[in-house]
Amino acid sequence: MKNKTMLATVALAALALNHSAGAMPIIVDGDALASTFQSITVGDSTISVADDQYLKNKEWSITASGGSISTFVVAVDDASVFNTLAASTSAVDGPAAAFGIYDAANANRQVTFFSAGNAAGDQIAVSIKFDGSVFLNFQDTGVDFSNNKFGFFLTVGESTWFSQPNLNNDEHHLVAFQGNNTDTLQIGDNAAGLFVPNEFLLAWEASPLGDFNDYADFVVIVESIVGVPEPGTLALLSLGLIGVGLVFRRRRRD
Repeated sequence: MKNKTMLATVALAALALNHSAGAMPIIVDGDALASTFQSITVGDSTISVADDQYLKNKEWSITASGGSISTFVVAVDDASVFNTLAASTSAVDGPAAAFGIYDAANANRQVTFFSAGNAAGDQIAVSIKFDGSVFLNFQDTGVDFSNNKFGFFLTVGESTWFSQPNLNNDEHHLVAFQGNNTDTLQIGDNAAGLFVPNEFLLAWEASPLGDFNDYADFVVIVESIVGVPEPGTLALLSLGLIGVGLVFRRRRRD
């Protein structure tokens, strides 16, 4: 009976860990995203759109290097999604289309990386200082974040989608893929290079979910970032591990 209790507790801990990694893959419809990955890969792409998703893709932080570079990748019908959408949303107040980061503690604090006019291969460097000030290309943006924890956003016309699905009525508009140390990518006029584990391809669905769900509307590659586990799921994992510890302690006393 004790062994069964221990196994059940371990199973709960494993379940908590699974949820902390974002257990449920995002359903991607069609072959558009796979084709996009193939179009930037030297040789054959080995990325599985269904099986290789990086599921801690809600909140992020910059790694110890202190800076991160984002590279504009694609392409709706081989044209910048921003240029395509800007033409049809020119009457909308504010940016017709934009991509960037926002403060994870306050989504209204935003810094735009790319907007209408950018194209494949364009790059931007971002850093967040110890006081939360956000720098783009080594220039202070004047925007201060709460800390080195942020989300990504995509604005299209009147809609803004966030990497935190709770800000999108629990819709996931971003699916991420971590570098696999296998594929070699070549983007725009930049030299080809190995897709390494500190790099992530961020693929976005710009339409309300249920319309298309191909997550190929906008793709960007970002380096020197890491996904941040959610506090709630970390608490669940801790409780599971505490439970395991209690089981072992009881076994010793018996």
